Amino acid sequence: MKSLSLDCQDMPPRINQNTRSPLISGSKLAPRDYRKPGINGSSDFSDVERSCSPIVKSRRSSSSALHAGGYIVIHEYSPSNGSSLVLGEKVRVVDNGDPDWLHGFRLNDRTEHMISFPATCVAQMMAGEQAMRIQQNVFVAEQKLRMYRDQIVFVQPESLVEGKVTVRTEHNALAPCPLSYLALI
Repeated sequence: MKSLSLDCQDMPPRINQNTRSPLISGSKLAPRDYRKPGINGSSDFSDVERSCSPIVKSRRSSSSALHAGGYIVIHEYSPSNGSSLVLGEKVRVVDNGDPDWLHGFRLNDRTEHMISFPATCVAQMMAGEQAMRIQQNVFVAEQKLRMYRDQIVFVQPESLVEGKVTVRTEHNALAPCPLSYLALI
């Protein structure tokens, strides 16, 4: 049998418990200040440290939205390609950095077809809220707030008092609304 030789000048260093990774000391991650420059402004980072990207929180993170309650379609949208959004439909939003247009997937859609839609078509549900549709126009005189038939609102948890519940509109206004004027989506 023939042996295989590598074209290396030196043998690579042996990996043992102490030299496994520059980021790990023992079993815990070692803290590292990635903003600290090296000597003469150059970086003293190894290739492994350079490949580690910092965690950046997005303005509109879809994973946090799913934990909080997800996104609900509050205005129907029918693009020219035929994949329209229906009022009350749940959507998983993927952040693309554009504040005006979002990309997302219908929840429980097995085709996983990505949809692009205006950001004003959806609203985020918070944890514990229930999305409901208003069945007839409501005017709250104290707040000078009008809510219209077929508008999607978010009922706040445990807010039922004397036949009225507190609802949150898409513009985050809280107002009392008769429970008899609401329907589940």
